[in-house]
Amino acid sequence: MQLHCQHRTASGRRCRMAVSEPDSRLCFRHAADQKKDRDLTALAATLTGDAEGFNTPEGINHSLGKLYKLLADNKISSRRAAVLAYISNLLLRTLVVIDHRDKSEGEDERQIIIDIPRPQRD
Repeated sequence: MQLHCQHRTASGRRCRMAVSEPDSRLCFRHAADQKKDRDLTALAATLTGDAEGFNTPEGINHSLGKLYKLLADNKISSRRAAVLAYISNLLLRTLVVIDHRDKSEGEDERQIIIDIPRPQRD
């Protein structure tokens, strides 16, 4: 007896392909899609495990280290790694601006301008 894939489309129709592995109850294509989704979820959890860490340079450095390991293990594409590294760069730049703004909020906003008149020359 041949079993059919249990995947359903958005409209509710079932896939007509044969099941590749009886345990998965999915055809080869939908089983591969499901595995890819699980892998991407695991990668996202690895990179963003402690999202609060993005508020410090050390946290961003830690995330970049994880990104390096994923790229070295060939678990993430170099293109995606480059985009994530660029985003990390932007995060670091905004941390500097936020830190500068927080420090200047406590200071008085008034400026002292010394305007000395020029000497009279004939």
